[in-house]
Amino acid sequence: MNSVPTVFDIFDRVFGFDAEPRTHQDARTRWMLPVDIYEKDENTVLRASVPGVKREDLKVTFQEGVLTIEATTREEDEVDHERYFRREVRTGTWSRSLRLPDDIDTDNISASLEDGVLRLTLPRKAEVQPRMIAID
Repeated sequence: MNSVPTVFDIFDRVFGFDAEPRTHQDARTRWMLPVDIYEKDENTVLRASVPGVKREDLKVTFQEGVLTIEATTREEDEVDHERYFRREVRTGTWSRSLRLPDDIDTDNISASLEDGVLRLTLPRKAEVQPRMIAID
């Protein structure tokens, strides 16, 4: 039996948005690692939300101006997928790559993980930072 699509179904189809993925696979492929990137002092700072990810399950690389964060989460208990009523907690391996400015001092990047937030401090190279010039 085919049901009549609701205005929400039509909206979702038109804009490619699906607030409630129909399958577990849909949820896994549509999720993206949320990040905030901002400048603070002489640094670029990146905060990434990685709830439930252990330090040993995170891999961060920076190569040719591209920062890649890779994370793995595992299911705590094996549950037959047919027995789920709703499944929204992400499991598996996922990654996000971001192009960052070319002036990052890659030798001095630091990272910390606290309360499910990965924080990367990416200092800018001194030679490209703005310099105040005194006027005589």
